[in-house]
Amino acid sequence: QGLNVGDIVTVVGKRGEYKTTKEMVSPVFESVKNVETVSIADFRAKADDKTTYYLISGTVGKSTEAGTKYDLDTYGNFALTDATGSVYIYGVTTGWNGESKKFGTLGVKEGDNITIIAYKTSYKGTIEGVGIFLSKASE
Repeated sequence: QGLNVGDIVTVVGKRGEYKTTKEMVSPVFESVKNVETVSIADFRAKADDKTTYYLISGTVGKSTEAGTKYDLDTYGNFALTDATGSVYIYGVTTGWNGESKKFGTLGVKEGDNITIIAYKTSYKGTIEGVGIFLSKASE
């Protein structure tokens, strides 16, 4: 299938169990959405598109862009920074088809290195990523 880390896949199969471990029996890929891994600078250069997702990683911090909010408790609004630059993240769900307004349940704090899947958009001149939580680097 040519799958990479961060790709969005839907797998369908029957529920099974082996020695008390739940498993999927005879899984079939129903859909695959390839996600491109990019730097923050490359993400910022992409066209606004709510249907194309990118895998981006960086350090969580406060945005210095005017009009942005900082919220790690509810929405997940913050700056995500890597060696190439920074981008404002406006909202992060708890996972693919996960809950919004629950960012605080993920235990992410300022200075953490996280990876998200995001689409790129803009609002009043501010480049934004709207994200889906993927992982947090272990401490």
